[in-house]
Amino acid sequence: MKKFVYGIGFFVMFLALGAGFYTSYRIGASRGSGRSSGETVSEADGTWETEAWETAANSAVLDSHAVETEAKSVVGYILKEENNRVVVYCADGTTLFEYTDILVSDLPYDLQSQLREGKEISGTAQLYSFLENYSS
Repeated sequence: MKKFVYGIGFFVMFLALGAGFYTSYRIGASRGSGRSSGETVSEADGTWETEAWETAANSAVLDSHAVETEAKSVVGYILKEENNRVVVYCADGTTLFEYTDILVSDLPYDLQSQLREGKEISGTAQLYSFLENYSS
């Protein structure tokens, strides 16, 4: 019986400790300690709204060509040979996506001829699978 009472006591103490940490976190967040310009605390629920951070994150996402092409309905890549290395282009064939250190001369002959003509890859998963298989 004593074990049961002690168990309940520890459980209640654990809940009280957790509630205390949560309350101190919410109080600190509502005071706005350490906020920079562009950050506000929503009065309704006390959550952080970081306008500057969101703007920076959104511009980084827009600058990332991989994410931008994924947003389109058809995601594709074209692998080509340049200076005996595999180079990845976006589906349009002119926009550079990534340079690789994969030597074309180290690849199988059939794949070398496909790269000279421009090997089409559909999807990011298939692209990274190819790069992973032939990179090392």
